[in-house]
Amino acid sequence: ADPRYKSALCSFHHLPYLTCHAVSSLCFDAHGKDDLQRRPLSLPTAMGIEAGTKLRCISGAEIWKSTAEWEVIGEVAVGSDITASGSSEVEQGYEMLPVEPRGAVELRYFAPLQLQEDSEEDPLPVTDAHIHLDGVLLSRRYGPQWFFKTQRCKYEVCPFTDKCNWAHGENDLRPRPAYDISDFSELFTEIKSLRRTKLVGIVHNCCDTGAIDETLRLVSWGRQELDGRLFVSFGIHPNCFEQYSAEVQARLEAALASSGAQGVAWGECGLDYSKRGPEVREAMRRVFVEQTKAAVRLRLPLVVHSRDAEDEVLAVLEEHVPKTHFIQLHCFMGTAENMLRFLARKD
Repeated sequence: ADPRYKSALCSFHHLPYLTCHAVSSLCFDAHGKDDLQRRPLSLPTAMGIEAGTKLRCISGAEIWKSTAEWEVIGEVAVGSDITASGSSEVEQGYEMLPVEPRGAVELRYFAPLQLQEDSEEDPLPVTDAHIHLDGVLLSRRYGPQWFFKTQRCKYEVCPFTDKCNWAHGENDLRPRPAYDISDFSELFTEIKSLRRTKLVGIVHNCCDTGAIDETLRLVSWGRQELDGRLFVSFGIHPNCFEQYSAEVQARLEAALASSGAQGVAWGECGLDYSKRGPEVREAMRRVFVEQTKAAVRLRLPLVVHSRDAEDEVLAVLEEHVPKTHFIQLHCFMGTAENMLRFLARKD
């Protein structure tokens, strides 16, 4: 069985302007929450598990013939204990644990007893230094194709023609779906329920003008729900560099000011030559340079998007950003030499 089956909602069923042509039973994705088999968030429970480790069943589970043989030879009831006979193995997307006296179980249904009995001291810090939280929330609410036709296609000559997920013209554009604080609360309730963890903070990247007000709402929700541990950066992504202007620069700076202590970085910005032709590269570079100057002037860490343009990105950084300035290099697809050149900026 494919572990992705019914693990996400069907965007073509849930978005009002799309249609799924398969009935629920034949669609790979779910047509509603009753159909959804999304795995609950969990820690990497395999850490530290070896032969002799005792675990407790947290959800009724089958005992399989082995880690790779899908024949049920028994069951484990909730609250019952088992003993591992070795370390876990991943088979067809499932993390399987061999157990005594024989057989194997799917590890996600068990928790090591030591973790259950430990105190809450030294919790595992949970963080993400670069996330597009809006995309996470929209994917959970509408499925992974939530963005269908919400932005214009960036290819100069689109290889996907009429099957492209992006809009080819004004009449092809669709509204961006909405989400609300209930989606936000649901996600972070799951995250905060992970035992022996502490949400240290996450940094959401706002990188186009259409998401500025939405990002300020996220900051407000983060103060309300997460004690301010949702941080944000603002900038203009290279894929939409045409949005940039002096007025937009002022809007981004105002948004950072409105975010207060939660506004922690500039970006993401940078260069992305993967879809655009050489005729726009100089204009894209000028926008990137202006944003590096803004980050330096505001003394904010710089979040840089670099795709198929590593030499040019590094050249801009070397020319316009002091070596002491903090930089997060994101979407890096360069060589080891590019990486060492970047790392050599700091001691």
